[in-house]
Amino acid sequence: MRARAEWALVGLAVIWGSTFVVIKEALTGISPMLFIAARFLLAAIILLPLYGRRMKRSAVPGGLLVGGLLFVAFALQIRFPDRLIDSAGTFRQLARL
Repeated sequence: MRARAEWALVGLAVIWGSTFVVIKEALTGISPMLFIAARFLLAAIILLPLYGRRMKRSAVPGGLLVGGLLFVAFALQIRFPDRLIDSAGTFRQLARL
């Protein structure tokens, strides 16, 4: 069971790492905001048939709020990358304490 979980983690890391190359190539042809919007639309198209019937109507406003905040966070990362906190630099500073 442990080996299966480790292989699943390796597979996930490969998929996650390959997305950076795909995103870099995709951004050469379209604007970053259009790319983010397309990612969110694709996620909605995939997830709605999977979970749409089981989703409670009361969860929709909260889901839209969280999705909107996530979209804004992605957009700010694209628009102002130089003004955001560098997580690696923050980690190094905390490691010195």
